[in-house]
Amino acid sequence: MRGRHYVKLALFVVASLSLVSLAQAHGLPEEDKRMMVNGGWAAFVGLGAKHMLTGYDHLLFLFGVMFFLTRLWDVLKLITAFTLGHSITLLGATLLGFKANYDIIDPAIALTVCYKGFENLDGFRKLFDSESPKPA
Repeated sequence: MRGRHYVKLALFVVASLSLVSLAQAHGLPEEDKRMMVNGGWAAFVGLGAKHMLTGYDHLLFLFGVMFFLTRLWDVLKLITAFTLGHSITLLGATLLGFKANYDIIDPAIALTVCYKGFENLDGFRKLFDSESPKPA
């Protein structure tokens, strides 16, 4: 019986990685890049809004917030974590010169979101008849 769980888990991982590899990062048009260099705060707010409404990952985030979180405290925690993660990444890139290949990073983020959704929907118990793996 235990062997079946490993086969299901392996199939789940392979399917997830296959689907994530099809995802492509959303780039930044040259006009927006120029606006970032030459614009002020108002330009950044407009670009931020545009970025939120054109990225599939952000649209899924908004969908999840609007339809799956029912308590204001949960919404505030999620938005704060999302904002802190983006801010730390942007500060690292801007001030410390960190560079990353967004063709790898965006699908990796998507995979973690899929994993967390699977876990939140109790997929490990339903599909594998076991608890979700927890870090030691």
